[in-house]
Amino acid sequence: MRFHRVKAPELIELTKLVHTISLRVARFLERRGLLERDEEDSYLTLVSNNFW
Repeated sequence: MRFHRVKAPELIELTKLVHTISLRVARFLERRGLLERDEEDSYLTLVSNNFW
């Protein structure tokens, strides 16, 4: 295995990556019943206070 030096990612690339990851994690947690989508303002809210 070899590592090759590459240029640092641009801010827009990092922003897109964080957005993609957050959407996937949110969907996963929704499927598990740990989060509930708030349709009114599209934020996710915890279903219960005993999350942890």
